[in-house]
Amino acid sequence: MKPNIFFKTPKCAGTSILKALEDCGVYYPNFPTHEIQDNGFCVVRYYVGGDDLSENAFGGRECVMKKEWEGDFEANAYLWTVVRNPYERIVSCWFDSRRRGYFSERHSFRDFVTFVCAVKNVQTPKGAMEISRMSSLLCDCPEPGVAVLYGGKGGCECYFGILSHAMPWGHSWLMTGDTTLASSSLPKVFADTYPRNFSRIIRFENLHEDFDRLCKDLEITASLPHTNRRVQESDHYTAYYEGTPDLIPLVENIYQYEFAAFGYRFGD
Repeated sequence: MKPNIFFKTPKCAGTSILKALEDCGVYYPNFPTHEIQDNGFCVVRYYVGGDDLSENAFGGRECVMKKEWEGDFEANAYLWTVVRNPYERIVSCWFDSRRRGYFSERHSFRDFVTFVCAVKNVQTPKGAMEISRMSSLLCDCPEPGVAVLYGGKGGCECYFGILSHAMPWGHSWLMTGDTTLASSSLPKVFADTYPRNFSRIIRFENLHEDFDRLCKDLEITASLPHTNRRVQESDHYTAYYEGTPDLIPLVENIYQYEFAAFGYRFGD
């Protein structure tokens, strides 16, 4: 097997993929993410901002420790990930965030999209802190909020849980490049990034065929099980936008890169 890194995008069949790789002896589920297994396989989890967050900044890449796979290993490894229609993925993120308790069932899909869009478009560190305070209204935890950001105790992880599922490529390890806080504007953190040098990007919509091609590339034999969708997600994703067409441009704003790079359209 070639040395390879799987950049696991949330709600893009990552659990099923890892189960298939576990069954064929490639993936060891007890091995930490971001660390390289002895066989040359590595899983990178999606979100940057919640990884090793420092006390003095809000999720820029310069605030995180360099990962084991970054550098020579990455330069010589086969990099791969999965992409999914963002209109559909954010619906799945909403369902999963509610199931995990990150996002209360008191709140609607509209509330979820609006919150993610607000975080994505934060302009200043002060604005980011204000948004994080808002998160205390989104869940039903006994001690809601992100107390760790203010030097306090208690709080919950729901804010980071939501973002680790729903933020776009530009806020994830899928991108690389100059991410210094050279200006006071947080978007500068992601302005000069570019996608990593992926060897293969699997389309969720063509999952089984693309995964088979991946296995040939890596010279492994793995069988991807058919994923059973949750009952509440059985409707076509467009059903969740009925009566709320104003959510469509919000989703397009959140996932600007994904739409530009992969050509997804509403209704696909």
